[in-house]
Amino acid sequence: MTDDETVRGVFPARFQVGDPDPDGRSEVSDPDSPRRWVLGRRELAVARRFDGARSYAEVAEASGLARNGDRPGLSPDATRRFEARLLRVGLLEPGGPAPRGVDWPRLGAWCRARATVEFAGRNPTPLLDRLDGPLGRLTARGAVVFLAVGAVLALAALGTRAGTIVDELRDALVGAGLLGFLAAFVASALFHEGGHAVACHRYGVPVDRVSIGLRWFIPFAWTRPDQTAWQRLPVRARVVTVLAGPLGGLVFAALGGLLWQVGHDVDAVRSAGLYMLAAGTVGMAPTLVPVLEGDAYLLLELWLRQPNLRSRSFDHLVTTFTDPRRAGRTGRGRRVLYLSFASVSALGSVAATVLVFWAAYRLSIEPAGGR
Repeated sequence: MTDDETVRGVFPARFQVGDPDPDGRSEVSDPDSPRRWVLGRRELAVARRFDGARSYAEVAEASGLARNGDRPGLSPDATRRFEARLLRVGLLEPGGPAPRGVDWPRLGAWCRARATVEFAGRNPTPLLDRLDGPLGRLTARGAVVFLAVGAVLALAALGTRAGTIVDELRDALVGAGLLGFLAAFVASALFHEGGHAVACHRYGVPVDRVSIGLRWFIPFAWTRPDQTAWQRLPVRARVVTVLAGPLGGLVFAALGGLLWQVGHDVDAVRSAGLYMLAAGTVGMAPTLVPVLEGDAYLLLELWLRQPNLRSRSFDHLVTTFTDPRRAGRTGRGRRVLYLSFASVSALGSVAATVLVFWAAYRLSIEPAGGR
């Protein structure tokens, strides 16, 4: 490998870069997926130089960080290592010529770039602006407390009839019933993401996009607020915008339980309520698992003050095997955190994917084979 070799990574033009915070760190986000990263001023300056056409020496020189006398800088070799790290975490995408053999960082970046598939999405800001008056009353503190307490009490009351609900749900999830549950699941995702969007609107944060799709074969929905505006919110306000999503799912499940209760004489109403109750509960559960990239994960990042926790953890896990000397420079506490989180997160993602395929088999393929 020579310094004149062309870089392999490309900093995508579609990535959005937020304004720097007081510490000089900026959030980089992908508008086509929930992915986001936080980079320091120097890291961002170098990352933006990767275009798949320059050489490693040119990237270092163009970044103004090449060694010059006593001025600390980035050598071409260090630039190559930095590129490999950014490819691993997905901040650079594959580009430029590929070397011989298996290029694992590039392969990993290619897989991550295609891991998220968006089925539908739109910018909800015009709708939120038109509904500003009603939403202002709905998001008042008293109204939010009433909704939260009412939803919890309603679902707690349904707990005494859990056996009946499970039996009815087992009989309902066949044939056309699967389509009904799928429709309820999509509606539940919209309620959940709508909670995030409405809370952001309440705090004056524009929402760029609300989307639904698949991530690693797992049904997934996400809300993309304007990252610069969201980062400027106090921590308490950011926590509220995160918790608003599970509250939306909780209210959706409670409404479904209410329909199920009152729809004794109308099968369509009772079935719709049953689907809503199940979809709201099932859809909310993964977001409460910190190792999946949902609401609990965002709260964990805020609590630990560790932006990029997932990507940093997996990067450290890979570096532990490929460059033990560099990995050893990380503090002991962070090493334990990164390695633990990466291991549990990988197992959790695999378990969630297997669960989705198992459920699809039990609910659709197995019954069809039995007939």
